[in-house]
Amino acid sequence: MNPNWGDETSTADDPMLDIDNTSGYGPETMVIPEPVDGIYAVVVHYFYDHGGGDAPATVVITLNEDNQRTYGPRTLTNEQYWVVTGINVVDGVAEFTSAPDSSYLFDESPTLSRTIPRKRR
Repeated sequence: MNPNWGDETSTADDPMLDIDNTSGYGPETMVIPEPVDGIYAVVVHYFYDHGGGDAPATVVITLNEDNQRTYGPRTLTNEQYWVVTGINVVDGVAEFTSAPDSSYLFDESPTLSRTIPRKRR
């Protein structure tokens, strides 16, 4: 619920759920104000369908306040995961990169890791 990424003494590099719409189709908004350098996978988890069945999912990602891409719509079933894309952050600047395979849908949590490059000396 409250991950602590990167700098353990700061929350600015941690993902924050800015908007969590649990009564319908969203939107839900996640932000990372000051991400540490590394590669991030963007994954959507259709947590629970409340008996409503399959649902369309569309993801809009904005990087650096001006670089935007839209993914989907994809139809997700209850408890399914969608690996959407990857984001690479270098020196505080984010760029889109490919995810492990953005066409994959998983019925259980995919094993992904966030790679943080070592600091240059």
